[in-house]
Amino acid sequence: MASKLVFSPSEDEILIQEVQANSILYDLADANYKNIIMKDSIWTEISLKIGKSVDDTKKRWKNIRDSYSKNKRKPGTGSAATKKKWNFAPHLGFLDRVEYE
Repeated sequence: MASKLVFSPSEDEILIQEVQANSILYDLADANYKNIIMKDSIWTEISLKIGKSVDDTKKRWKNIRDSYSKNKRKPGTGSAATKKKWNFAPHLGFLDRVEYE
């Protein structure tokens, strides 16, 4: 059984800020997007700032990104449907301006 990733809200915020500052990690149009060595180096730096392993940091980013995409796609049902506000949604708007995996 896989253990649950435990990141504090402040660690999540740092992760989001660091990824946003490094478009190579999410923007398919970035000239260095396919440069694995550069990406690995950046992930290592981010994981050191957060104090987590590189694998956990990458998994957490994928979870945040996927949750954001799912939250944006989710249609409301009925006239009384309201979208549940997701805490990090305002911080992830930069993903709307790029094509990402």
